[in-house]
Amino acid sequence: MIASSSSVTLVCFDVSQSPHIKLEREIKIPVTNIDPNIEPSNALQQLYINISNAKLPKKWGKVDLTVVYYQNPLDKEQLHYALNDDRALKFFWDDYQREAGVQLVVYTKQRSVTPVTTMQPLPVSDTNATSSKAVPLAPLTPRKSPPRLPQIPGLDFNSGPESSTPSPTFLQLKSVTIRSPNRVYKQNVAITDKTTFSSLLSFAIKRPPPPGKQFVLQSSDGELEYMPEDPVRKVIHGVLHADVIVKMEDIREIDFTQF
Repeated sequence: MIASSSSVTLVCFDVSQSPHIKLEREIKIPVTNIDPNIEPSNALQQLYINISNAKLPKKWGKVDLTVVYYQNPLDKEQLHYALNDDRALKFFWDDYQREAGVQLVVYTKQRSVTPVTTMQPLPVSDTNATSSKAVPLAPLTPRKSPPRLPQIPGLDFNSGPESSTPSPTFLQLKSVTIRSPNRVYKQNVAITDKTTFSSLLSFAIKRPPPPGKQFVLQSSDGELEYMPEDPVRKVIHGVLHADVIVKMEDIREIDFTQF
């Protein structure tokens, strides 16, 4: 049976609690622009982009989009599988085509742990926050020397379908959306190794800021501010798509007599 739905439900689990809890609210992720039968790697990339462009519920808080999982409600053990290679995408798509009610899954951000990124099943709770029944989750492996962004086995877009051994490459940034807190200026802009934050800004916004103001570029969570001349790919990695937030701030005058 071919799926008649044009979207897949996305849910979020809070991994700061033990056992992990499924948060309230769910959203729909469109999949009409995805065709894994043509090029699985591109299809998986497009799925990540669709999720990155979605408006997530505020109740979820900060969400880790570096790895997306899926679950099959018909699975009695309620396992989560990481969507990080062509094989995982095939399993997900087969379940989706059978109208098995598969759901995409993301986790809340955790600074001290690395999310599971292999196809090994991960037992989790499928209860709401108000339920008292939950299946304990095996502890995630702590990072020995945590980088700012998790290094995750990703997609090797250069390897052919005949490759017999998986290539543990990093997810390389493919596109960005440039937006302010209130509007989108450019969406899904392709990124190369030479793309800088300054070139993104000049491409998205053709006019200079008003006198006494300057543009600043930040990460979507507001935790980082980007240097204009830095290459984008050297700063943002571990994801296929990212949002770059443009804000305006006053140019502060410096009183060198009190420097």
